[in-house]
Amino acid sequence: MRALVVAMVMVGAAGCGASLQDATRLHNGTRAAVQAADALAAPWIRAEIATAQWAHPEDDAAYERGLEPALAVRDALRDARDAEQRLHLAVRLWEQGDDGAWPEAAACAADALRDAAELLEEHEIGTGAEAGALDALAAALAAEAGQPCPQGPEGPGGAP
Repeated sequence: MRALVVAMVMVGAAGCGASLQDATRLHNGTRAAVQAADALAAPWIRAEIATAQWAHPEDDAAYERGLEPALAVRDALRDARDAEQRLHLAVRLWEQGDDGAWPEAAACAADALRDAAELLEEHEIGTGAEAGALDALAAALAAEAGQPCPQGPEGPGGAP
């Protein structure tokens, strides 16, 4: 829960004008929120996998269908972690004088965080505050970016 408070403070502290300080705050908030969502979702993912294994020990197709929610959440959180790393790199480049990577990184992170928030809400993982933190960060990042993610949520060229 502490990480969520940190993330929300970071979002609230970031302004709407793109600056290195705002980018750093948004990156730090994103890292905190993604770590909190990961920690929260990990036991749920393990439980969903165990349930699918127990419920369908002989039926591979049913087992795979049972795994779909857990794998979707796992993949969305992996995308959110990747987006956080991309934000980290964009902030480091900006510190060296190159702010060109920030808008695209922020736009793509907004998409990834929105997707993760939707799945947390859909599967009722957590209290709702976690999804709310991811949504708030996504909105702040989208506002900072001022452009859509050119890659789409699946990555460059539509590839995962």
